[in-house]
Amino acid sequence: MPVEVICVQEPTDAQFDQLVKILLKAFAKDVVVQSMSGGNAELAREGTQAIYRAGFLEGCVLLAVDSASKDLLGVALGFGPGNGLYMTEAQRALGFDAVSAKYTDEMKQWWGEFIQQSRKLKEDTVGSDRILQSWYADNIATDPARQGRGVGTALVKALCEKAKEDGVPLFLNAMTESNVAWYKKLGFEAKGTREFTALGSLGGEKCQSTLLVWEDSPKKQAAK
Repeated sequence: MPVEVICVQEPTDAQFDQLVKILLKAFAKDVVVQSMSGGNAELAREGTQAIYRAGFLEGCVLLAVDSASKDLLGVALGFGPGNGLYMTEAQRALGFDAVSAKYTDEMKQWWGEFIQQSRKLKEDTVGSDRILQSWYADNIATDPARQGRGVGTALVKALCEKAKEDGVPLFLNAMTESNVAWYKKLGFEAKGTREFTALGSLGGEKCQSTLLVWEDSPKKQAAK
């Protein structure tokens, strides 16, 4: 199946609705999504919409489509140097403020601790300033029905190309060992891992988050 990756700045309503559906299916069992929404499907949908409205405003949204049918197969969101998800009031005003206002006290505490732990991992491994000066991929998702066909790989390579064009690394986080192994096969290096706990009311599962980086090193450039 030939896959084409396109950068979209102003999606149609149909594209936006479709990418949200893919994300909700792809991350249906994701611990972070479940904890951020308290297991509430409607809040998960609103949170996903908020993330991508912010991404379309100041980030880079990539859509993977079937080259022939133009069917949407997957989606990725990244932010270039000097920017990041919800870093500006304009981004937060597109949905995050409204969603976070619905958080329970438990969810607010979990979110604050999760963000603090994420920042500490970045600071302790490579430094927050270096990540801010690089590309960062917030999420990469493939329609579960289209997995194993190169869609995710195409999206990751497109983000790597963005970072290469700017002469900076690409960072991202992976939440499962299988995803960490997959990113390593694509040339990423693990920089550090931290443990975190899912929302207590959802079982308080012990989980891990690994920070990975891709760099277009001089050796790679010389080999091309």
